[in-house]
Amino acid sequence: MTTRARGIRSGPPPDERSGIPGGARPDRPTSARVLRPGWFPRSVHRPRERFLSRNAPSLVLAVLLSASAVLQVLTYPGRFDRDPPMMGPQENVRFELAQQWVRSGEPSRVLDVPAGLPADLVPAFTPRDAALQNGSVVPKDFPYAVGSTALLAAVDPRLALASSALYGLALLAVAAALAGRLGGRWSGVAAAAVLGSAAAFTAGTSGPLNTGAAVALAVVAGTLLLLPRTDERPPGGTGPWSGISRGRDVLSGICFGIGIGFHHDVAVLVAGLAAPMVLAPGGWWARAARVACGTLIALLPVAAYYTWLFGSPWTTGYAVGAQALGNPHDDYFALFTLNAGLLWKHLGYYVLRPEVGLVLACALAATTWARRPETRRLAIGLLLGGIPYLVFMGARPLYGVDGFTVGASFLRYSLPVVTLLICLGAAMLGTGPPLRRRVVAAALVISALIGVDLQVQSPGGLVDVHRQVVTNTSVRDAVLRATEPDAVVVTARGDKVLWPHRRTITAAYLVREPSEALRYGSSLYDVVPTPARLAEAVAELAHAGLRVYVLADALPPYVGGLDVELRLAGVRREPTAVPSLFLITVGSRSHS
Repeated sequence: MTTRARGIRSGPPPDERSGIPGGARPDRPTSARVLRPGWFPRSVHRPRERFLSRNAPSLVLAVLLSASAVLQVLTYPGRFDRDPPMMGPQENVRFELAQQWVRSGEPSRVLDVPAGLPADLVPAFTPRDAALQNGSVVPKDFPYAVGSTALLAAVDPRLALASSALYGLALLAVAAALAGRLGGRWSGVAAAAVLGSAAAFTAGTSGPLNTGAAVALAVVAGTLLLLPRTDERPPGGTGPWSGISRGRDVLSGICFGIGIGFHHDVAVLVAGLAAPMVLAPGGWWARAARVACGTLIALLPVAAYYTWLFGSPWTTGYAVGAQALGNPHDDYFALFTLNAGLLWKHLGYYVLRPEVGLVLACALAATTWARRPETRRLAIGLLLGGIPYLVFMGARPLYGVDGFTVGASFLRYSLPVVTLLICLGAAMLGTGPPLRRRVVAAALVISALIGVDLQVQSPGGLVDVHRQVVTNTSVRDAVLRATEPDAVVVTARGDKVLWPHRRTITAAYLVREPSEALRYGSSLYDVVPTPARLAEAVAELAHAGLRVYVLADALPPYVGGLDVELRLAGVRREPTAVPSLFLITVGSRSHS
């Protein structure tokens, strides 16, 4: 039998690398694809190339998260110092009382007030964003904000000081997961990139103990748990979401409850956001019950905290703080006191902006052309919850209402809404014709570039945060060197870096009635006492034998009038080694 009869080709043995017989002529003409240089048959595996192509979105996301972490460290020098400078009074009070909770078992600190002072001066020694109860400073902050800081500080205070960066990184990752579920893995990468450049993200992560990102993280995680994956949905994309486990519904409610425990006002957003997703056809009442049960589970520690610290589950630290301050500030602490003028200011500075408009347009496009019903339900939830929430927060006297700043409180509070809008817009990158996807990609890129420009040039951006930290550190160190350990420092906003190292008096708390206030802005602490009231207060302290200093931020606009009032009260203002710090000394009382 011949070789051909046995079915064996003649010629050299096959090439082991390619599997093609070495010298045999093919029965059919050789394909041009085979003859193209660099071509390998399908049977050849290229693990490295396949790994990169399959994991490219994850690798890019990892690079984005790493870059965000590096920026957090570089823009906040001294973050992990034993006593780092704080960006706001809320962080300062939270850190001090959380450490006190770890040391003594209770988040309170005895108010250091000299004996024999008039009763109307005692509450003024309370640092901002703290409350006064039975002679002790207690948190005005929300329970989970204080509790999470205490838990981290119990492990290591430096871990607590990294909390805002950790919350921010987790938020980027969860936002990428949500956008990826709606539009694909590259949609998730795009969402993380745009969110990381957004002003709201910086507002929610600047400072060591900022919990703005924690609130957004809880809300976005709860939303992600309510949305099914593609393989969990019933055939055809309609009908009940039977693929979602009961445990995930409960976990979603727990996430929402944690967000409310970090900031109670976000309950307005959660109520509207969850309703369309929970009330989908088919077993909606059972899903609603499970989500509500999870929310109540997360809120039980909140009620226990308030009962333990203030005696009632319905008494918050903000209510205790308002009670201690008196009538002039009631409107600023009232929960349902809304101001339409402040709302329009917030909308003009922070909503009617090009980068926000581009994200809104992308989100609207995703809602209009969405293939998945979950996308539309998420959009409806944002309408039902996001609009009332932004109105509720924007109509209040928050920091940043009088001019644009990346560190504005309104931006920090709006971070959950901004994150969900970006996820909706980025979802369009994975659906629709190529031209539509290119337009959406261009809009998101422009929005991100505008955000980067704001970080570099605008007040409160990353560059400005670095400058503020350096300045605050310099001022704090200079004032501590120039003052005695038992000195009293009157300041409008300096307590965030001086308390508890010095006894501080908040200038706004010296106001007993509206006629004693000089307001230079719309937020609560944009007020200083009149020259007569300030002179009266510091004179009482000086005549009591205390070393009294006044920082320049507490001075009224017309300093000459203050000097006249000081002479009438028998004291005078003298310069110190720190240009912005003045010593109040006792002199002869003027009768002119």
